[in-house]
Amino acid sequence: MAQSSPAPQPKPWETLSPHQEAMIEACKTGQLLELKNVFDKHHVKDGSEPISYCQAKQEGAPATDLLFKAAISHGQQSIVRCLHSTYPTYDFHNPCIVRALGTTRNLDMLKLIHSYCPRIVNYSFDDHRTSMMSLAIAQGPENGPFIHFLLDHGAISMNDGGYLVHGGAELCPAIEYNQPIDVIKKMIPKTRFLISPLLMAINHKRADAVEVLLPEDHARRRQVGMEDYLQEPLKAAQKTKDKDTIAVVERFIHKVEQQDAKEAAKKLRASKKWWQFGTEAKREDNTGGPESSDFSRPGGISWWSSLSTGGHEVKSADVSRQEKKEKEPYDSSTDEETEPELGEKASAPPKKLG
Repeated sequence: MAQSSPAPQPKPWETLSPHQEAMIEACKTGQLLELKNVFDKHHVKDGSEPISYCQAKQEGAPATDLLFKAAISHGQQSIVRCLHSTYPTYDFHNPCIVRALGTTRNLDMLKLIHSYCPRIVNYSFDDHRTSMMSLAIAQGPENGPFIHFLLDHGAISMNDGGYLVHGGAELCPAIEYNQPIDVIKKMIPKTRFLISPLLMAINHKRADAVEVLLPEDHARRRQVGMEDYLQEPLKAAQKTKDKDTIAVVERFIHKVEQQDAKEAAKKLRASKKWWQFGTEAKREDNTGGPESSDFSRPGGISWWSSLSTGGHEVKSADVSRQEKKEKEPYDSSTDEETEPELGEKASAPPKKLG
């Protein structure tokens, strides 16, 4: 017969004395006067040093984490203020407080703790999956105000280099827990890689999320020179058989193809020289053949050739004038007035004066 495993032993800090249990109960129920009375009886004064788990004893107050956890998880803001006066150096940036606060949906409590410790909004656990943001997102779409406060106060930063940011693990839970599209839109600029959230949105048939994730992811890939991958989300969408999701992906792919075609045509025009425009259209001459680049006449004879070597020699200007003169009718009245030619002037004797 198999022996049953022994019952787990309580941890030392979980073994509380009666007055310590009374302190924790007062923190849960908000009995501020009762808490102060118990503190006075056991010499717990304002300005005390926080008590860690390993320092906790049966005397005095229990571990400080237990007191704050009880007050925060039950929404007792007055108790939190009292405890902060008692332990002013207490560091809220720890997993106990983050888990208690992240599951409350209590925006006023979040604002109070944030006033004491602003960096609590971006706390992340060592498992690389859990954070203040992921805990808040897991509370469902009703926790929108809490999530917006986290985002507005630096809950996600692309400069922290954390795995959660690089892997999109903050945005993936938002899709998984059906957070509204305004939350998703606000998280996109704060998330470095979007492929995992995009595929999750497709698998969860969140067409509204796909519509905002796909263009942003595609633009980022283009900026760094990565090859297009649009067939991958298209195949994923087709597997879901969700008409809305498929339509969103197909519509975006069609838009990208149109833009690429316009860009290609623009680059082609920009690469041409000014004299190349208009040469693509082949014009035909009167004979039906294509017009040649040497401006040929009908029959294949160029204009220049017809003037120079086409069988009609170019006549000199003197010969042309002589032919014109021979064709004109003779008029004797012009003989005396006709000036002698240049050669005749040179050989004629000069006239005598007087």
